[in-house]
Amino acid sequence: MGTVYRARDRVLERIVAVKVLHPSHVPAAAEGGGRFLNEARAIARLSHPAIVAVYEFSDADPASVFIAMEYVDGVTIEDYVRRLQGEDVAPTLDLVGQLLSGLGYAHDRGVVHRDIKPSNLLVTREGRLKITDFGIAKVDSLRHTQTGMMIGTPAYMAPERYSGGGIDQRCDVYSAGVLCYELLTGRRPFGGELTELIYKICHAPPDALTAVRPDLPELLDRVIARALAKDPAARYQTAEEFGAALSTVRDDLGRGGGRHETRHEPRVERGPASDVSAMDVTARVTKPQPPSTQNPAGWSVADIAEIVRQLTPILGPLAKITVKRAADQTRYRAELYRILAGELRTDEERKRFLATAPRETRAVGGSMPSSMSKPLDSMAPATLERAAKILARYIGPIAAVIVKKTAASAVDESDFYARLADRIANEHERARCVAELTRPF
Repeated sequence: MGTVYRARDRVLERIVAVKVLHPSHVPAAAEGGGRFLNEARAIARLSHPAIVAVYEFSDADPASVFIAMEYVDGVTIEDYVRRLQGEDVAPTLDLVGQLLSGLGYAHDRGVVHRDIKPSNLLVTREGRLKITDFGIAKVDSLRHTQTGMMIGTPAYMAPERYSGGGIDQRCDVYSAGVLCYELLTGRRPFGGELTELIYKICHAPPDALTAVRPDLPELLDRVIARALAKDPAARYQTAEEFGAALSTVRDDLGRGGGRHETRHEPRVERGPASDVSAMDVTARVTKPQPPSTQNPAGWSVADIAEIVRQLTPILGPLAKITVKRAADQTRYRAELYRILAGELRTDEERKRFLATAPRETRAVGGSMPSSMSKPLDSMAPATLERAAKILARYIGPIAAVIVKKTAASAVDESDFYARLADRIANEHERARCVAELTRPF
């Protein structure tokens, strides 16, 4: 229906994805254009870390109807998992958990995706999943699909889609079950020519996961079998319910339970640096470890639990995974809050979360330089004006707006300067800007 371009927003100086409607679809506005607008409306009502954001929709020029969206620098979930070499189940379950968190959020707001499949799921270099392509989404109060017209990708469609049953969130739950099965085993639960495929989806039981891949934990057999139940009433009724079941398996693996292949050394898979879709993926170590009160960066279990509690009202079940991943990157509290704030979608969410940050930012196992840890309310207007002038040399006049917005949501001066520098794409210029910002004056 459209072509997606990587583009630069010259006003806000950011990279975006622009989906342009094919000219052949423009005359058929009732169908092609209608679905295009439907996609924009579906995404626009959603604000979640696992769902690609929409920035703008325009049909002012009939020859150039487009949607400007968040650009995701990553690869499909299928490619991402393939680079893990299939040796660790946990990262795959984490990704499916992120998917289910995003789907649950969408379902609560009346949006059913209807086309969950690997090519519509992107994963960033940091392991963050993004759901894309809501072009055939079912949105409450909106109807753009012709009566009797079946749309979707056959191998991932739930049985009731073929039998004329109703379409609700359980269709997405089924598709997520197919996806999880495929990611873990390397093949879909059902195959064959279209007629044979439809018959199997509606009538044949899938092979158990452990029959295809014996090293998987047996608990996953029951979880995926329920997600793939023919009768929607026998399936997980919500994406959150499915996600909770996978989380139980994930926690069991972390305790060394289940039956799965373990690794004694982490493995790093590197793609070519010049390839925009290449990523560095480090497979996690799944060898059971003795109980510990700290993670590698020095955070205690109590520290992590407290920050998870603060983030859960915003991210839901995804908060636990997000905090643990961020805590591995730093031992400084202010920096941890900055990383987590960067994972949130809107300024309102960032302000809500950062309001829970302690006034004093203490380091675990060390201390922040005193000149970099004072609260922002003690910064003089001259300091903010100086920061705007410095940043403007790198990103232009928009710097004044960015400084004002960042000052309103940053935790402290260190966080303030770090977030300003993040606006600069070039690594060397970013480092030079940080040096200028933090230089005494």
